[in-house]
Amino acid sequence: TNLTIACGIDLGSDYTTELYDLDWSANGIYIAVGGKRINVNPATYPYDHEIRVYEFDPTVPSLTYKDGDSCIDDGVIYVHWNSDGEYLGATGSDGITYLYNFDGTTLSLTTSFDVGDTGCEIRWDPKGKYLVICQRGGSNNSGEINFYEFDRNTAELNLLSNLGMTSDAEDDATVRWYPRSDKFAVLGKSILKVYNWNGLPLQQASEMSIDYGAQTWGTKWHPSGNYLAVAGKNPTDTVNEFKVFEFDKNKTLTLLPGTKIDSCSADTSV
Repeated sequence: TNLTIACGIDLGSDYTTELYDLDWSANGIYIAVGGKRINVNPATYPYDHEIRVYEFDPTVPSLTYKDGDSCIDDGVIYVHWNSDGEYLGATGSDGITYLYNFDGTTLSLTTSFDVGDTGCEIRWDPKGKYLVICQRGGSNNSGEINFYEFDRNTAELNLLSNLGMTSDAEDDATVRWYPRSDKFAVLGKSILKVYNWNGLPLQQASEMSIDYGAQTWGTKWHPSGNYLAVAGKNPTDTVNEFKVFEFDKNKTLTLLPGTKIDSCSADTSV
């Protein structure tokens, strides 16, 4: 019933650090942090990196720095662990995607490649076999969702397909995998879609109009897969709102009565 701070770390010390994203490993032991460094003095702050990994000990409780990497001067925007906790994906403001191996002590860069868009979201499927990278799109380029298959033997990511965001309604797309990995949801500025993931070509399962023309904040599945939460800013009255949809056995999305919350404070994410 009570939320109590267990432990914390000052990421900024006496310089300025911006925190953009963090992600727990599936075993709950490690936390990956992505952000931006400002006024860096490496000699004074050797642990100051855009990507950092901390070990969480719930018995103390405490957070202990393990390793990090200074890969992007303008900051790492998204970080996401593979389900086995051995690989960490990251994307940054320079449009580069990074794949790291983590052995419990050392974070080692495995590969990196340019996806041609800045601030791309990155998400592993729950089984850790596939990786999606969302190119947000904008005034200078079209959005696109790229699907990669991860080869554990070679630690390589192989591009399988891409899903083009063909309309303004699909710009700023964000993706969340279904808990069983056989579907994924795509939330754009004005539309919510669910696709089946049973190999290629992709098959759309459901679609719902979402009036978030101003901005989307995110979407997330319930662990059962029966519900899907979305958050964004309604362009009509420019307020943040939160909604929950039921996803039934007929693959239909239905807004649940009483789950729409208007005027959520600040930027509401899920």
